[in-house]
Amino acid sequence: KDKINELETRAAGLKEEVEAMRKKQEELRESHQEKRERLTGLDDEVKAIQQSYEARLREIHRFKREREQAEKKLEKYKLKVKQLKEEVSDMQDEVDQLISQATRLIERPRGRLNLKKLTSKISGLEKVLEKQRAEHGDPLEAERALKVASNKLAEAASENKEAKDLLEKEIRVFENRKQDWKEYRAVLQSEISQDFNFYLNAQGFTGTLQFSHPNKELSLEIVPPSSQSNDATETKGLSGGEKSFATTALVMALGDKIYSPFRAMDEFDVFMDSVNRALSMKILIRVASAKADTQFFFLTPQPISRSIERPPLIRIHRLHAPERSQGSLADHGFSRQNNSEEAQEEE
Repeated sequence: KDKINELETRAAGLKEEVEAMRKKQEELRESHQEKRERLTGLDDEVKAIQQSYEARLREIHRFKREREQAEKKLEKYKLKVKQLKEEVSDMQDEVDQLISQATRLIERPRGRLNLKKLTSKISGLEKVLEKQRAEHGDPLEAERALKVASNKLAEAASENKEAKDLLEKEIRVFENRKQDWKEYRAVLQSEISQDFNFYLNAQGFTGTLQFSHPNKELSLEIVPPSSQSNDATETKGLSGGEKSFATTALVMALGDKIYSPFRAMDEFDVFMDSVNRALSMKILIRVASAKADTQFFFLTPQPISRSIERPPLIRIHRLHAPERSQGSLADHGFSRQNNSEEAQEEE
């Protein structure tokens, strides 16, 4: 009786531990769902920001092209102004030389000059100026074009700064999203490892999953109940039935985190012994019964034991054994017909 009480006490403690683990798993699932919703919201925000950023970039490229065209025109006008200044300087030197030559020949007139002569001289200079404007353009127009180009350049610089600020914001959003994904991935692999160990415990195994994301590798560390120490071993050291049971536990743990209305397992028990097979079927049926929103398909060539628990939602469909000769030509009369024709030819 004391032993029974002790077993009942241990069973009650195990039930409390299992219930605590289930509550913890439910909390982790809720946290996982919340983070998924948060990631979905971040996806929409990033898409909107990306579209705005691309539109800004297109405008910046357009302003850059306009700025380059304006700069080319500005350089052209600057070159013209420089040429005009050089021509004016050369003309001024020529005028100074002529004045010097003239003053050597005759003294420069003093006092008032003749109005008619001054008017004629001014008219001649105006004609020369008009000719220069027609050949090289108006310096005032060049100055106005330079001012317009400078304003466009300032606008482009301002928009470029806004685009940089937007890019920095996107980078911060991406880094936050990346950190959220790392946290979500850590929670997910922790849940998968716990579920894997939970399924293994049904056979007395203990095990963990080691995820190596940089190398894209998944390692299984399993301690079978027959081990004399608590040192974990790889699957190479397990028997065929133990490997199949560990594979089933891994597939179930991974399947719990893949949200799909259908889950199928084909010939999962081919290499299992009767003990591991019965236990695996028991675990699979319990998991399938607990997930009413998911339909499971378990395909096996082995016979179904009547001792296996069969909840109301479980349906067992047995297929007839295939007829091995159903695909042969002999069953359709081809061989007999050919033989009869050969016999007639011989006669």
